Amino acid sequence: MPRSRSAFFLILSGLLLRLAIAPLGGHPGDLATLARWADALPTPLSLSGIYLTTDANYPPLTLALLAGSRALAGSTHGPLWLMLLKSPAILADGGIGWLVWRLVRRKSGGLWPVACIAFNPALIYLSAWWGQYESVYALP
Repeated sequence: MPRSRSAFFLILSGLLLRLAIAPLGGHPGDLATLARWADALPTPLSLSGIYLTTDANYPPLTLALLAGSRALAGSTHGPLWLMLLKSPAILADGGIGWLVWRLVRRKSGGLWPVACIAFNPALIYLSAWWGQYESVYALP
């Protein structure tokens, strides 16, 4: 199997693992805060309003992604919303895996760093369980 196909399957496997974990929950305090902020986000989106009317202290990109997940999920706070809420970070993890592959693909053993990103327990916990957006900001 060509190395690029192997890298693709490693990254895809890491994404599928994260997607399987995403609807199971997260940090209760953070989820309650994100749900409160999502419910307070006005339509059409006005980020200045959320900063004036709530204790929101996340960067605007995070709040815009939060608004998008709320718009797609509707008013539900269940597993679908958790999947949508965590999807940007999960997809960014996949993007980071792809960038690592692009950087190391010509090196012997180039799949090992990709596997380390795809199955890193800390990254999986951060994006798929906790729902934090650090990967979104790390990707660029």
